[in-house]
Amino acid sequence: MTATPISSQPNQEQLITYCIDFVAELLDRAPDQIDPNAKFSRIGIDSAMSVQLIVALEELLDLELAPDIIEAFPSISSLAAHLAILGNRPANIA
Repeated sequence: MTATPISSQPNQEQLITYCIDFVAELLDRAPDQIDPNAKFSRIGIDSAMSVQLIVALEELLDLELAPDIIEAFPSISSLAAHLAILGNRPANIA
């Protein structure tokens, strides 16, 4: 995946952009076709794709994320908001 690179302490907007780019590439769509407020299931993300996104975010943020994080934060916007908060905490487990 070649999603847009971001800083080591990304803010919410950078995370939204990263996730949109990543999801767009997974779905072979243009980034402007991805609604960050739509549920992942509505935009066509299945469980295997969710795992790919989680792994990419773990690597990007150097965090260990719960496997069910997509269920808890079911849209790009909600996930990015949560991850931006986690990025400001010293713990490395989300």
